[in-house]
Amino acid sequence: MWEKLHNSLLLRAKEGKVYVNCNGACYIVVYQTNWSNIVTNNFYRPINNVIFDWSQFGVTVPNSVNDSLRKQLQQKDQDVTMMSTLLCSVKGEASACRMQQQDTEMELQKVRNQLCVKEFDLNATKTKLELSKEEVKELQDQVSTSNKKDYQNLEMNCKSKKEYEEMKVKVQSMQDQVYKAVADLQSQRLTKSRLETSHKKIFELEEQLSSGGKVQEQLCLIMKELQSIKVLADFTAEKEVDVEDQCVCR
Repeated sequence: MWEKLHNSLLLRAKEGKVYVNCNGACYIVVYQTNWSNIVTNNFYRPINNVIFDWSQFGVTVPNSVNDSLRKQLQQKDQDVTMMSTLLCSVKGEASACRMQQQDTEMELQKVRNQLCVKEFDLNATKTKLELSKEEVKELQDQVSTSNKKDYQNLEMNCKSKKEYEEMKVKVQSMQDQVYKAVADLQSQRLTKSRLETSHKKIFELEEQLSSGGKVQEQLCLIMKELQSIKVLADFTAEKEVDVEDQCVCR
């Protein structure tokens, strides 16, 4: 049957014709001549919807399996084309995402590098701060020691000043006594004995005045020492102010 079909399709002008109904069934008409020279028509019907490439013979079977497969293939080709388009689009998006990821990684690396630099600067600042704290502590210890010495000097100066005031009061008392004795000598006429006695008192007072002069010299020396101590105290106060300013600046 397939051989007849093939021969009929190739030699349909001599052997016969092919008819195809709407269902895609093929009928082959083969013309034969019997012994009495009478031409007869024999119909051969192969399997319904024969899968065969009819296009090369110029035959189109609308409802055949071939046509259905062709339509399916066309639909699949369209689907493949659409999938290829989607694949290209996805590849483009993936490439863009990859580039964006690379940019993000580069930015992240920059941020990490900046973070490392900041951490290094922070550690350096911490080290400087610790050194500054140690320097401030040393300066505070020096200031405390200096203040103690200055306080001791001030205490000694205050004691000397107190002694000076006491000596000054004694000298003033002696001077008052001398003035009183002179006034007594001028207001009264004393007898010789009284004069001698007065002379003795005056001599004693002069001796006392002489000793008072020595005391006054000591007082002058003490005043000079107090003046130098005052200058030292003012210098120490200025030094404390400078040290406090340096501590604040640091």
